[in-house]
Amino acid sequence: MGEGTSGTGVARTAERFTAWAEGYREIWAPILLPWNVRLAEPVELSPVASVLEVGTGVGNLLGVLRQRAPRGRIVGVDYSEGMVALAPRGPGLASVAVMDAVRLGFADGSFDAVLMPFMLFLVPDPLAALREAGRVLRPGGEVAVTAWGPDAPYGPLAVWNEELDRAGAPRPQPMARTDELMDDPAKLAALLTEAGFEDPRATGEPFVLDMDVEGVIRRHTGLGLTRTRYESLAPEDRRAFLDRFRERLSALPPEELVFRDEVVLGWGRRPGRELS
Repeated sequence: MGEGTSGTGVARTAERFTAWAEGYREIWAPILLPWNVRLAEPVELSPVASVLEVGTGVGNLLGVLRQRAPRGRIVGVDYSEGMVALAPRGPGLASVAVMDAVRLGFADGSFDAVLMPFMLFLVPDPLAALREAGRVLRPGGEVAVTAWGPDAPYGPLAVWNEELDRAGAPRPQPMARTDELMDDPAKLAALLTEAGFEDPRATGEPFVLDMDVEGVIRRHTGLGLTRTRYESLAPEDRRAFLDRFRERLSALPPEELVFRDEVVLGWGRRPGRELS
């Protein structure tokens, strides 16, 4: 889940992710985990490295980071209390806490690496969040970020909203996002540069998610604003809505159920060298 500066919009986003936390853990976190691992792979980590994951969500990357730094300090923070509550805990595991990405409660130069997977676009001021990541990095430490590419039309989502319109479901207030600042590699590299990082590099890779009709329904009823809007229907109206939705999606070619996007990955390094 994304972090951000204090304010009504950020608080609402945190509350929404808390409400969606169980569905996020079961449906979306396993899908994003390989991308989070991909983000961490190029980051240099010694067995005793100190690593911070900002926007840790339900913490499914923390165990991977522990394997990379078995004797290090692994910390995960997120602005959503409900997401953090589901993160793994126990001896030898990471520390987790509820924390704002632009006001991290750590001393300057506390970490060798800061990972920010799929969260920076939910921050009202992503530049401030990157600069805060730079503050808690040691000189020469690395930051790693993932974002989404430009929105692409997705037929099943259009059908979902059309049928909810037909059912009279109100549209929820959208979440404030800053994707347009980082939705291609050049933009993300420029943002890293503006935040003060050296050697910025970024790449875009295709994201393809195969789904059948029931998979689309599980995703849309399990988390996100699609779930919020669906749950605004009276329970007795939901079955009729899903019957209509299934009927329309069953008429689509399987290829149209495939969700396609782009993942934008970026890395940078805090200037300077750590004094020996």
